Amino acid sequence: MRRGLRQHLMHSGGLAGAGLTGGRFPMAVTGNRHTPRSSPPGLAVRLTGLLAVMLIAASCGLTTHKTSGNTPTSGGTASYALPPNANIDYIFPFTPALYFTVVNTDNLQYLLYRPLYWFGDKGLPYLSPKLSLAEPPQYNGQQVTIRLKPRYRWSNNERVTAQDVLFWMNMMKEVVAHSTNDVNWGGYVPGDFPDNVTDIKAHGQDTVTMTIKGKYNARWFTYNELSQITPMPMAWDKTGADEKSNCTQRPGDCLAVFRYLDGLSRNRSTWRTGDGFP
Repeated sequence: MRRGLRQHLMHSGGLAGAGLTGGRFPMAVTGNRHTPRSSPPGLAVRLTGLLAVMLIAASCGLTTHKTSGNTPTSGGTASYALPPNANIDYIFPFTPALYFTVVNTDNLQYLLYRPLYWFGDKGLPYLSPKLSLAEPPQYNGQQVTIRLKPRYRWSNNERVTAQDVLFWMNMMKEVVAHSTNDVNWGGYVPGDFPDNVTDIKAHGQDTVTMTIKGKYNARWFTYNELSQITPMPMAWDKTGADEKSNCTQRPGDCLAVFRYLDGLSRNRSTWRTGDGFP
């Protein structure tokens, strides 16, 4: 199974970036594919809001600040130890090879970004329909149909829609087609995803259809290919603080959007500020 990415989405709460802040729904991570091990005190990542609940579920060896029993609460911080010499240095979920590490992906991004399909169910490495942003995909020959659940929203209260899936897919196709040492997708395998997708369309707010090359086992394609998708908010579709773009409708815009977001993501000192990662 390839890595399933992350998204800071909650049931009525959401993503930062639209302003990367905490959500209001206790996103459970019981059964996550990778459970961070407890480690000696060292580099720690401080996470806001209900991530405390998530980390408790993952048994990460953490300390929390003022909780009310087992009742999820908004606000506050949670701290947990990382492995010795660990270095979290990239926050954008579309991660290039240089930053494609277990520490960045599993110890940070899994806790911030929910993928289209979430893997981990009762401690087993299976698709979790309950925690996924979309219903299980439907296969009909070489066409795949994905239906997003309408209840998820970003922190700016915009719905998570089919356009957010197209945003990710268009960026993926453009980045791998123009790959360089600095512009690339760390999970790319030539000939596989997204090379094996010949067409992708949004139908209304909730439905995405995808045409794929050749014949694949449905379970394999879901676990290895669709697991790579993390919907991204329209608030990220820009090339500057006040410069909007349209990667969703004009794939040629996607490289400039990637470069802008990648540049912000590499600058860890601005992650907590309004001038940092959007």
